[in-house]
Amino acid sequence: MIYKYWNRLTVIPSWLANLRQLNTLNLHYNEFTVIPEQIGNLKNLHTLNLANNKIAKLPDIQMLKNLTTLNLGYNFQMELPESIGKLKKLRKLYLNNLNSESLPD
Repeated sequence: MIYKYWNRLTVIPSWLANLRQLNTLNLHYNEFTVIPEQIGNLKNLHTLNLANNKIAKLPDIQMLKNLTTLNLGYNFQMELPESIGKLKKLRKLYLNNLNSESLPD
């Protein structure tokens, strides 16, 4: 479990992608604008909280097959990837105050 919130971080460190057994990642209330593609390496991730950042576009996250909870709220101009619909285990999806034009099919 990693909780790194209210830190005003702007870059997700590259070593994070090596934590293959990680199941919870809370990075809310930071200053992230980009989420690296390597986030897909975290195959055991169950919970990903990226709320309250400045993320404009989420990378392809279909490799996160064990994800059950995804919080993207308050990333006001985020574009959602089509792959979000391929997350078969996803049970909770938070999109509060997301000014996206539409949801992917």
